[in-house]
Amino acid sequence: WNRKGQLGNGTTENSSMPVCISDIEESPLKGKNIVNVYVDFSTMIAKDSDGKLYSWGYNGSGQLGDGTTNESNIPICISNIENSPLNGKNIVDVHNYGSTIIAKDSNGKLYTWGENDYGQLGNGTGTTENSSMPICISDIENSPLKGKNIVNIYWYDSAIIAKDSDGKLYSWGRNNFGQLGNETTENSSMPICISDMENSPLNGKDIVDVYADYTMIAKDSDGKLYTWGWNRKGQLGNGTTENSSMP
Repeated sequence: WNRKGQLGNGTTENSSMPVCISDIEESPLKGKNIVNVYVDFSTMIAKDSDGKLYSWGYNGSGQLGDGTTNESNIPICISNIENSPLNGKNIVDVHNYGSTIIAKDSNGKLYTWGENDYGQLGNGTGTTENSSMPICISDIENSPLKGKNIVNIYWYDSAIIAKDSDGKLYSWGRNNFGQLGNETTENSSMPICISDMENSPLNGKDIVDVYADYTMIAKDSDGKLYTWGWNRKGQLGNGTTENSSMP
């Protein structure tokens, strides 16, 4: 299928035969060593061995990260766009969920773009406006992510949790079941360090792994488990079927 140009071959015609889009003469993929590809619906993102990103396909929410909402049937090197925060960065990880993109560079900084219905871009604006240009949310002055080395990202349905190198957790985005773990059920467009909340059981804990869903599960370095969020079927394991907005 190629209705949105997601084959990246310069057309919108379907193809029943594989096409080597890395050999297309005018493509920015030509001569590049692609090490990862991230796909969601009809939006494609590829990462090369230098940590540069290339995007093509559907772009209704700005998820291609090229500063427009125009679909593209040819890959665009969004790391080479002059005014993009991705310019000159070595991207090591990308999460493509729905129409929202999160990228992490080699210094543990996070960049977000695309859809923002629940504040999942984490840009702290208090609005739900989409962004067609990547934003370095680690450089936002009043964000708790500033100066942190993020090592892992976990998310489900627009609720995002990030873990730093000290085992602290930060959450933002959708929060209808309390899955952000910040003692509310309000969405948040600003990351919150839920490990620094004074009354949270996560306070002072070194979290080593997280499972993200409407129900969140975290494991600390002592092998203890912490749960929060949706609990209709008793999945929090706390002896009730009530949701919990606090780990």
